[in-house]
Amino acid sequence: MNLLKVDWPLFLERLKAWQGLPSETRAVFLEAEGGLQKNWSRLEFGEHLEPLLEAGFLERVDSGRPRVRLTVRAAQYRKLIQSLAQVRVFEEASFAQFGMYATQHFPNSFLRSLLEDNGAHDSSLQRIFDRISSREWIEKVLSLTRPAEFEQDHLDAGERSYFITPNALPLTQELIRRLVELKEPIPIRELTESHSAIQLSVLLPANLRYLILFAALRSRDLEPVIGLWPMVIDRLTAPRPAQPSPVKAAKDFFCPFLAEDMTQLLIACSNRPLRLRSSDSALYSRDSQRIGADLAPLPEWLEATLSFDADLRLEEAMVYLVHMGFAVRRKDSAGILRFEPTEAGKKWLAENSQQRLKLVCDDLKSGRRRAKEFRRFLPWRIKVTAACERREFDRAVASAFLSLPDEAFYSFNEFAAFHRSASNPLLTLRAQAGPYSLSLDFAHYYDPSREKLESIWHSLLLEFMRQRLLPLGGVRVGFDADRNLCFAMTDIGRYLMGGDEEFGPGLDERSGVLIQPNFDIVFLTPAPLAEAEIGRFAQRIGQGLGTVFRITKESIVAAAGIGLDGERILRTLRDFSTNDIPPNVEREIEGWAAGCRRIRLRTSILIECPDPETAGRVASAGGKKVRLLSETVAELSDAKHKSSLIGKLRKKGIFLEL
Repeated sequence: MNLLKVDWPLFLERLKAWQGLPSETRAVFLEAEGGLQKNWSRLEFGEHLEPLLEAGFLERVDSGRPRVRLTVRAAQYRKLIQSLAQVRVFEEASFAQFGMYATQHFPNSFLRSLLEDNGAHDSSLQRIFDRISSREWIEKVLSLTRPAEFEQDHLDAGERSYFITPNALPLTQELIRRLVELKEPIPIRELTESHSAIQLSVLLPANLRYLILFAALRSRDLEPVIGLWPMVIDRLTAPRPAQPSPVKAAKDFFCPFLAEDMTQLLIACSNRPLRLRSSDSALYSRDSQRIGADLAPLPEWLEATLSFDADLRLEEAMVYLVHMGFAVRRKDSAGILRFEPTEAGKKWLAENSQQRLKLVCDDLKSGRRRAKEFRRFLPWRIKVTAACERREFDRAVASAFLSLPDEAFYSFNEFAAFHRSASNPLLTLRAQAGPYSLSLDFAHYYDPSREKLESIWHSLLLEFMRQRLLPLGGVRVGFDADRNLCFAMTDIGRYLMGGDEEFGPGLDERSGVLIQPNFDIVFLTPAPLAEAEIGRFAQRIGQGLGTVFRITKESIVAAAGIGLDGERILRTLRDFSTNDIPPNVEREIEGWAAGCRRIRLRTSILIECPDPETAGRVASAGGKKVRLLSETVAELSDAKHKSSLIGKLRKKGIFLEL
C-alpha cells in the first residue's frame, strides 16, 4: 500500500479503537480472507466477533442470514496494517527487506528523488539503501534549520511539500533523538499521548516520505510501530574505533607460497611445455591436479577462512609468470596453445628461494606492466572522477599495515575497523572534493555514503592481505581465542611496502629434516620453506610430516634441466637437514648430476658438390660462412645467407640443381 496516500487522521482514529483489542483478536481480524465487499459468517470470528463489532471494525449485514462485513472506515486501516505486516524491517533489517518495503510502499519516481544525483541514470535500490541507512542521512536531518532546502532536493516534480507546519521539523528532530536513545522502535499509539492528531498527520507522512523513519507491525502483539532503520542507530551510537591491541595467536602460519607455486609450475613446463585449453588459456584438469598435488600444503583452517585452493593458486602463479616475462603462452607449429618458460624464467628458477621471492616483490613494487595480464600493487583497480594521484591509494594501504609494530599479532577486524575511518583516503577525498564517482574493477558507485566508503576500504585491506601479503610471506596469520583472523607483519611485508630498504633474511629455516640412506627425505616438523626448496630436485611422495620426498635419478636429471647442478643440490640439503647427508646419497647425486650434459641444436644447409674442385670454389665464395665437411660436402652455417651465396655462386658459373 502506498504510504503517501494514507488517510492519516482516519488511521489515528482507528488506532485508538485498535488499542482495545487483544492480540488474538487482531490476528483473527487480519487473517480473515476478503475485503470491503466480502460478507463473512459470524461463526468465522467466533469469540472475537463482539469485540470487533464494538470497536467498529465489523458491522452486521441486514439479511436473512447471520453475516458481518468490514466497515468502510476500517477497510483502509486493515489494508494498511496488513501491508505493514508483510515486511519486517525491524526484526529482519536487511537489504532484501528494505527492497520489499520501498517497492511495496512507494512509487519509482519517489525512489529516484532520494538519490539527489543530478540526473545520474543509476537509480538502483542498493544506492538508495546505502544512502538512507547511513548516519549522514540522519545527521543531515538533525542539522536542518530550514526544511525547504532539504525538500527541494528530494521532491519529485510537482510533488507537494511535507514539512508544512513550522513545528514539523523540530518535532521530527526530537523524535529522532528519542529513538536513538531508546535504540528500538516505539508504538505509534505512544506518540498520540504526546502529540496532537494534527501534528501526527504531518509528522508521520513527512518522516515516512523521506525514509527518515520506517513503519511496521510488531509481530508479538500486532502493534503498529515506527522507528529508525536499526543499522542507523548502531552507526549513530557506535564508539569511535580504537587502535588495535596485540592478541595471542592460537595458530600460526607463514609461507611465501606464491613464489614457490610459480616455481613448481615453471618446473612442470621446463622439460615439456604444458598444453593449455584454447577456450580460456588455462591448464587442463589432469595437469592442474598433477601439479597441484606438488604444491606446498596450506592449513585447512586457512583455506576455509581465506579461500585458497590448488586451482586458484596455479591460476595466480601463471599470471605472475607471464607478467614477469618468465613464461609465455604461444601456439606451436601444429597450432596447439602451450605454456613454456623463457630464458629469463630459467634463470629465475635457478636462483635460491630468497632471491626468487625478492624478484617477485621487486616487480610488484615497481608497478611495471609488461604484459596484458599483470598484477598491480593493489588487488583492485581504483578510479575516481575527483583529481587524485593513483599511488595515493597504494601509499595509504601500505601506511596502514606499516603502522603495526614488528612480530606482534593483531585482530584483523580491529585493525580494519580502525583504519577504515582513521586512514581512509576515500573519505579524505570526499571531504575535500565533494561527491565523486568511484570505480573498483567492474563495480561503480556515484557519491557513495561514508559507510559504503568505509566498507570498501575494509574489503580492500582484507584483499590486500589475502592476495598480496600472505602469498608473498608478508604476514604471519593465525586466529585468536575467539577464532577471529589475526596477523603479524614480517620483514618481507615491510620490504614489499617500502618500510625496509633491505630484503630481510627470514627465509633460512633450520628444521627437522632427515636425509635417509634409502634416499627418502623425512620431515619431523612442519617446514614449508624446506619443502619449497627440496621440491625442485626431489619427487614428492607425501604431505605434512613423515616421508615427504624421495631423491631419484629422474628427479636429479629434471633438476639439472632447470639449471641446478650437484653442488647446488647438496648445499640445499645441508642447509635444511639436521643430519649429515649419507655418503651413498651424496655420491649418487654427484654422479647423476655429473652425467648430465647440455647440447645445442641449430639449423644449417648442406651443399653437395660433384667433385672436390667445385667444393673448393663453393667454400671460397662463401668465405667464413661456409666450411668443408668432406671433399665434396660443404656446410652453410646460417640459412639466412642462402640467397646471397646462391647469387655469388651463379656469377662463378655454379648453379643450384632444381
